[in-house]
Amino acid sequence: ADEVIAAYPEAVHYRPEVEMHEHKITLGLKANKLNKVQGLLAKSFVASETATKFISSGTGDWKYLDIVPPRAGKLESLDYVRRQLGFPRSRTVACGDSGNDIMMLAGENLGIVVANAQEDLLEFMELRDDTICSVGVRCGECVVAEREVAYGILEGLQTLALDPHLGSIDEWLPQAEIHLPDVTD
Repeated sequence: ADEVIAAYPEAVHYRPEVEMHEHKITLGLKANKLNKVQGLLAKSFVASETATKFISSGTGDWKYLDIVPPRAGKLESLDYVRRQLGFPRSRTVACGDSGNDIMMLAGENLGIVVANAQEDLLEFMELRDDTICSVGVRCGECVVAEREVAYGILEGLQTLALDPHLGSIDEWLPQAEIHLPDVTD
């Protein structure tokens, strides 16, 4: 990644060390350079025979790009925990609000996307093919909630009918309106 950062010093930088570890590099980059930078990095890693996976997220003019091993990620973690706890996929739900959740929501598990999700995830949901999502795997049912944040997750759980005892979401959710801070500035 050093060569790419040197080539685009105004457009690419390492994120703070606290966001990285020995199995993850995180870059901040201008959105208009995402595809170019990812392509250059992919060539570099292929040339060095280093297998990687790229995960992008973020809104606005800047994006984040995580570079991780091929078997790392939220879907892999979800599947690992699911298997360890003995839950079937039909009772496992992935919930997301960002582009870094796309791979997880493209898995066979059920999924919920909250109404305040970032644009890249909402675009993925519009284009999502309910037959094949990733590498020949059939996608699980996925819903886009009308409510934001945790209320959206509760709405999604009701929509997916995972618990017949939940009743109507409007009966037990507070009617207070949620106002999220604008973090795009």
